[in-house]
Amino acid sequence: MRKSRKHALGQHFLHNQRVIEKIGRGINPGKDDFIIEIGAGRGALTSLLVKNAGKVIAIEKDESLIVSLQKLKSPNLTILNEDFLYSDLSRFVKGQKFKLVGNLPYSLSSRILFKALAEKNNLSECHFLLQKEVAERVCAPPGSKKYAPVSILFYNFFLNTINFTIAPGSFQPPPKVYSSFISLIKRESPIFILKDESHFKSFLTLRKT
Repeated sequence: MRKSRKHALGQHFLHNQRVIEKIGRGINPGKDDFIIEIGAGRGALTSLLVKNAGKVIAIEKDESLIVSLQKLKSPNLTILNEDFLYSDLSRFVKGQKFKLVGNLPYSLSSRILFKALAEKNNLSECHFLLQKEVAERVCAPPGSKKYAPVSILFYNFFLNTINFTIAPGSFQPPPKVYSSFISLIKRESPIFILKDESHFKSFLTLRKT
């Protein structure tokens, strides 16, 4: 059976309004906030963000979803039909701190997480929906059974919290696994200063999250 384009992209759209509003409270957008949303989809979360944030950039790879986003017609919203993994954020950031948010496709979550880590100097916060098992590794504290290389890197630069878990039925189509909404708040300074971060990553032999 041939997979649909949405299925091929690993898209599971959040449709539970109560959960969307709960996520919005976790992100807590304010009038001074600059927010970049990864995989804006049909705009369920985007519509909430533009009502409260100062500036929102919604990035969506799937061209067929852009029309839905354009219906929002908000002056503080910029819509980009491109792949976040290959987006040059420097053309928008220009030294300004921003929040990075998104419902991350399960198949791309590892790559997106490490791109976010590469943008850490301009980040103030990240708020992501992730597969529960991935979220647990990202947020695992030192000494826990799930503590992994990805835990070490994010813990060094961020305060990591799993806020709550979301059942598959809150998505359309429902995934086969549970999801978790996490928050990564940038530390004022890293726990350890890494003189050669790429060498440190190699040392950790990062192969997957």
